Amino acid sequence: MRTADIISDTIPHGTPDGHRAGCRTSACPAALPCRDVYRRYAGDYSFRRLFDAGVPLADIVAADDAAREDVAKRDRAANRAARKRVAQIPAPAPKRPRRAEPAPAPLEPAEPIAPALTVTPTDIERAAAVWRVQKLALDLALRNAERAVGEAIAARDRAFDEHVATGEPTAPAEGPRNGRRRRRDEIKAGVRALHAAGKSDAAMGVALKATRAYVSMVRRDLGLASNVPAGGQKVVA
Repeated sequence: MRTADIISDTIPHGTPDGHRAGCRTSACPAALPCRDVYRRYAGDYSFRRLFDAGVPLADIVAADDAAREDVAKRDRAANRAARKRVAQIPAPAPKRPRRAEPAPAPLEPAEPIAPALTVTPTDIERAAAVWRVQKLALDLALRNAERAVGEAIAARDRAFDEHVATGEPTAPAEGPRNGRRRRRDEIKAGVRALHAAGKSDAAMGVALKATRAYVSMVRRDLGLASNVPAGGQKVVA
């Protein structure tokens, strides 16, 4: 289609139909080219509503220009208000200068290192004298211990000789183990005698100065039955 045909009066310029008929150039004689009318009619609901209501295209274009001018005025007013608010902001106060730090105190000279200790012949002689004194004291303590042991053995031998001379039976020295064995023998003998007399374990413990549990153990070791019946606690005085 030629340009003369596009701008001819037979095409309804300024309408979507003009765009469909082939008017797709900026040389359209309408207030708004057909291509722009077609694009806005397809994508702008407000434009379509006004166009369908029969509002002249020139009025729609004038309204658009007025709206753009109004938006530009509002933007300029907003920019002026923003610059005014910025101008009203007080300037920050100047920073106070930092106080100068005091100069560090000069370092005191380090104390001289003490010289290494040295051992002199006098120190060796003094240590040897101390060692000799300690050795003499240790030898004296050993001699005293040996003398005490010898005296104890001699006293035991004299006691043995006296027992032999008088005819009394000799008995081995009662150390801790022999003393405990003799105590157990005494308790066993006492348990036999008191059990035969009908005493209870508690009474036997009081008489033998032993605990009831220990007396009960000795009685069981001897194979003796308890003198207390199963139904009660009987203590035979």
